[in-house]
Amino acid sequence: MTVVLAVICSPPLSTLYLVVPQPHSGESDGGQKKVALIIHVNDQQGNPIAPNSVKDIQVTEHGRKLAVVDGPKSAGRKQIVLLLDSNFHQQEVLALEQQTAVEMLSELEKEKAQALVMSYGAEIHSSGELTEDLGSLRTFTGSLRAETDKRNETVLLCEAMKRAIERLYGAAGTKAVVVLAEGNDLGSSVNWKTLARLAQRTRVACYVIFFANHSFYGRGVRHYGYYLVELAPKTGGRLWEVGDIPGKAKEAAHGLLSALDSQCFIEVLVPDVHANRFHAVKVTSPGYQVTAQTGYFDEGIQIAPAESAVLQELAATPPDDKIEPENEPLDSPSETSDDPRAMFRHLADGGYGFLLGDGALNYGRENIVEAYYTGHVWRGIYVAPGLQRIVNPGYNRDRGPVLVPSLRLHLEL
Repeated sequence: MTVVLAVICSPPLSTLYLVVPQPHSGESDGGQKKVALIIHVNDQQGNPIAPNSVKDIQVTEHGRKLAVVDGPKSAGRKQIVLLLDSNFHQQEVLALEQQTAVEMLSELEKEKAQALVMSYGAEIHSSGELTEDLGSLRTFTGSLRAETDKRNETVLLCEAMKRAIERLYGAAGTKAVVVLAEGNDLGSSVNWKTLARLAQRTRVACYVIFFANHSFYGRGVRHYGYYLVELAPKTGGRLWEVGDIPGKAKEAAHGLLSALDSQCFIEVLVPDVHANRFHAVKVTSPGYQVTAQTGYFDEGIQIAPAESAVLQELAATPPDDKIEPENEPLDSPSETSDDPRAMFRHLADGGYGFLLGDGALNYGRENIVEAYYTGHVWRGIYVAPGLQRIVNPGYNRDRGPVLVPSLRLHLEL
């Protein structure tokens, strides 16, 4: 009998979070439009740095360089909305959600940030308007209770997020919606694509910490919170999976506060097109770690009415009415399984593949060259160290080339 075991160790591939387009005062310059992009800048150790100390920011869209006309710079004092999931299924983890939210509020209080707290399930509850009195918000957070009606399956996640983003409209500063949730939605009048456009127009980043008393099954094949996985990177936000582990909750809270510290924005000139689709953008800076949202919807940069009218229009209009079907990012990888062209559009529009886990795919042929040597160690034991060089790993021209070491063990029994 022959048994072959293979272990391949691959270095992590860098991932960029792209940003948030905002129809800024909107001058057009020779067929171009100025948009704001939310980014995060850290030093090589991962520590946030002052945005104005970074001078050489480079932005590309499918390999074409875009002109950076302003920034990076901070938007100012933090304006934060915390959303807690209090639906019936969260009974066992709501206390951990509350503890995490209270700890974050305590840290934000030291920075004189403004915040408000909301909870959602079959109903939505709010602490009121943005306030500096974060002590009262800690009290409100501690008073929240999980819903008890098992028969009501309504979970108004997207509706609550829409209200949270609208609360931040008009606020000046570094704006973010922080969601502490299982990630399900049932019964909302809007979906994640509407939220992405709304966040882009109000320059709000959406961060997500997943809480549940079960596994999320990983980012590749996700049964819970799939749309939040799509939404957060498209707004300059990030995601953490906690489950019901307090240690992970502390790590996630620390990572989120660090992300808020590094959140800033730049303004770039992009083509003033009206294709009603998602455009992938890559942001880098030599010597720094830069993450940004995966792209922007050009619908967000079209000349539009006043912001308030835009918000009302988004709230009242079905999310897909203005989107060409062939250009709209597909909801999930399962919708593309029978159509390779649809999967390509899904990835190019910023979606995640269940195998590659990559969004905003800049497609290129993947080429692999491998060298290995097989050595006879003892009797029926053979070891074969090897090395692969991969160009365009994951079929993405924006990645690699990378060197992947491997080790094969061959046993003959």
